[in-house]
Amino acid sequence: MFLLSVSHGWFFFGTLFIILEMAGFYGIGLFLMGLSALIVGVALSFNLIAEHDFLLQFITLFTFTLSSTAIFWKPLKRIRSASSDVGVDIKGQVGVVVQGDLVRGKKGRVRWSGTTMLARCTEDVEHSIPEGSQVRIIDVKGNQLLVQKI
Repeated sequence: MFLLSVSHGWFFFGTLFIILEMAGFYGIGLFLMGLSALIVGVALSFNLIAEHDFLLQFITLFTFTLSSTAIFWKPLKRIRSASSDVGVDIKGQVGVVVQGDLVRGKKGRVRWSGTTMLARCTEDVEHSIPEGSQVRIIDVKGNQLLVQKI
């Protein structure tokens, strides 16, 4: 016997996928799969799908994910691409490396204008940029800054 119903599991994973997408894990697919998992949870709550019919639950999940991807992929990509143009104001600004050194080839954190953002350094950095160092923001890719040491 489950302590929680199966629908609660679908609600949990749907919410988790949406939060992961919002937290910066790049991929609109996570958002769409999260919405589909929430739809499966709702269908279970209204007894449209039997709780013991896991095959139908997964078929429903993948059907809604694929159909929503076909419908929303291009509009959401356009919105996401347009939002990356907002970074034009950030280019050339100065930030500070926080929460550890910024190592070449790995993501780190840079504080700019009171906000801590994901960042990676340019390839011309030999090893790392120490925490507390000032960096110049060269570009913005999605939710990530590209920086170089000043």
